[in-house]
Amino acid sequence: GILFTILTIFKIRSWLTDQIPEGLQISFAVGIGLFLTFIGLNDAGIVTLGVPGAPVHVGNLKSPGVLLAVFCFVLIATLMLKRVKGAILIGIIITTFLAIPAGIISLPAQWVSMPPSISPIFLKLDITGALQWGFFSVILTIFVMAFVDTMATLLGVSYKAGMLDKNGRLPDIEKPMLCDALTTVVAALLGTTTSGAYIESAAGVESGARSGLSSVVAALLFLTALFFSPFFSIIPP
Repeated sequence: GILFTILTIFKIRSWLTDQIPEGLQISFAVGIGLFLTFIGLNDAGIVTLGVPGAPVHVGNLKSPGVLLAVFCFVLIATLMLKRVKGAILIGIIITTFLAIPAGIISLPAQWVSMPPSISPIFLKLDITGALQWGFFSVILTIFVMAFVDTMATLLGVSYKAGMLDKNGRLPDIEKPMLCDALTTVVAALLGTTTSGAYIESAAGVESGARSGLSSVVAALLFLTALFFSPFFSIIPP
């Protein structure tokens, strides 16, 4: 995170981004989408881990959870094709209600609770361990993945929002990159996984989000959701 911040302040990240052809930039965003698709298929049980030589295998298509996942996908796709606002949220809500009589989920004992304490993970940093040579390959891998992920997300979402210039570049890209870098640092201090720009923001752009105000509203909603974790936890995978 600190390295990201330094590279961003000296505009090295934006310079590297400008050197990558536009077609390759867009392909990065597509790659992230396919990766997320595979995660979703696996979590839903539509595909499962296979055997050596066949990494994936078709899941149990007769399972209620798998059938519900397929229904949810078709429902959301249909609503999106019909240009219904909030198609993804509507699909999630309807699927969650259907999962209750199907026996996939059960209602929580309480709907509201205080957020759990972060003291067990807050500022639990092992700087000395991270500076060992054996940990270098891990840091390099995370750095490359985070760099490409952020670049692809910013360009992919900006492309969807129509914010790129005639050369396929995002003006003042250092600003969101600096925000991403600082968020990465704060996430490490809080003890959570790497945070930053995410390609899922394209769903908000699709619904009409264009300004930073939409991000502020989303942040406030996430903050409020901390107190409703028992309610949101019933949403099936």
